[in-house]
Amino acid sequence: MNSNQIVKSWKDQDYMHALSTAEQALVPENPVCLMELSDEDLLGVNGAQVSTYSVASAVSIAVTVIFVITL
Repeated sequence: MNSNQIVKSWKDQDYMHALSTAEQALVPENPVCLMELSDEDLLGVNGAQVSTYSVASAVSIAVTVIFVITL
């Protein structure tokens, strides 16, 4: 089995199921996997931070705009 067939079998489930059992056994596990990270994991990422400043700023701007419009 060549590399094009392997990649196609990873991307196309119909193609993978169409392969014989022997051919399917030759296909290595897909190196790309899905991974879910918790909020705690994401906060540990370099540069990540929780900021309420942007929300507070948006509320402040909205209140200022409403106040000016009502004058």
